[in-house]
Amino acid sequence: MENSRQTDKTPPIRPAGFDWLKRLDPTNKIVIEYEKAILQYNKNFIDSDNDSIEAYRKTIGNKPEELNIGKIDLNDLYSNFLHLYPSFNPKKEPFDETVNNGEGRKFARAMLLYYLGHPRFLKCELINRDITEPSMDKGVLVMGLWGNGKTSIIKTINYLFSRPLNKPLLVKNKEEEYYPLALWKRNFNYYDANLVVDDYEWRNGLEKAEFWKKHVSGKNNTYDDVLTERQVSNYGKFEIFKDILEKRNAKQLQTVVNCNYSTDPALLEKYKGKDGQPTKTRAEITLIEFGMRYGKRVYDRMHSDFTIIELKGKSLRK
Repeated sequence: MENSRQTDKTPPIRPAGFDWLKRLDPTNKIVIEYEKAILQYNKNFIDSDNDSIEAYRKTIGNKPEELNIGKIDLNDLYSNFLHLYPSFNPKKEPFDETVNNGEGRKFARAMLLYYLGHPRFLKCELINRDITEPSMDKGVLVMGLWGNGKTSIIKTINYLFSRPLNKPLLVKNKEEEYYPLALWKRNFNYYDANLVVDDYEWRNGLEKAEFWKKHVSGKNNTYDDVLTERQVSNYGKFEIFKDILEKRNAKQLQTVVNCNYSTDPALLEKYKGKDGQPTKTRAEITLIEFGMRYGKRVYDRMHSDFTIIELKGKSLRK
C-alpha cells in the first residue's frame, strides 16, 4: 500500500471502514492492498527499529486528508434500493420492476438521479413535457393514480440517503471502491403532509418558529400525500401548504411534492365535455386543485417551480 509517510518497517494505516469493505467484497482493491501491506509489515517487523516506530506514531494525530470518493456507481445504488424496498412496502413484497410496463423502475431510477443531482434525470420518460420544462434547478412534482408505489419508492430512497456515518450503507464508486453513502451528502428531509398539520397544531409560541425553520430553511424537503391533508385548526382554519410552498418559493428552495391525481368531483365534472370525455388532462386538473386549495400565487408558480412527473399505471393494492 502506497503511503509517503510509511516504510516497510512501520505498521500500515488501517483504511476507514476496512471491516465493512472486507465483509461486502473481499476482492476489493483497498482490502487486498491493506492485507498485502500487513503481510509485508509482519515479515519485516523483526528488523524494525525505534526510529521507524516513532515516525509512525507521529502520523496518528495528523488531520486526515479529505477523501476523494469519486462518482457513485448508479447501478450499485439501485441494487441497494432493491434490497431495502420490501421494508417500506406495506405488503413487505420485493420491488416488481415489470409491473405497469416498468413504470415503477423508471420512477425509482429517475428519483435516485434527481436526489444525486445527476443531469440524466432530465431524460426520464415519465416527465410531462407538455406542461413543464424539465430542469435540475427546479423541484419535482410527482402525481399519479393512488396505490401505484410512489410513496414506498420515495420512503426507500429517503432511508438510503439518510443512513448516518455511524450506521453506514456502503456503496461503490466508479472505481469499484466502497464508501458510506452519507459521504456524498445527498440526504433529504421527508414529511407526510398530514403529520405536518399535526406538528403545527401542537406547537405553541416559540415552538412555531422551530416549525417554520424546518419547513422554510430545509434545502431538500420532500412532502408526501399533499392535497390529502386537512386544514390547520389553530386560532382559525387555514391551508398550511399555501404558506410552506409560497415561503419556499420566495427563498428559491427546491422542493419535492408527491400527490395523487385530483379526485374532486366538482372539478372532474366541470372539465367534462358534452360527450362525457374530459376537456383537460388529469395532470392539468390536479394543478387546478393546487390553485383552489393553496391560492393563485402557488398555482402560477407550479410550472416554474417544478418538473412534473406522472405515473399513470394502475393501483398495486389488492
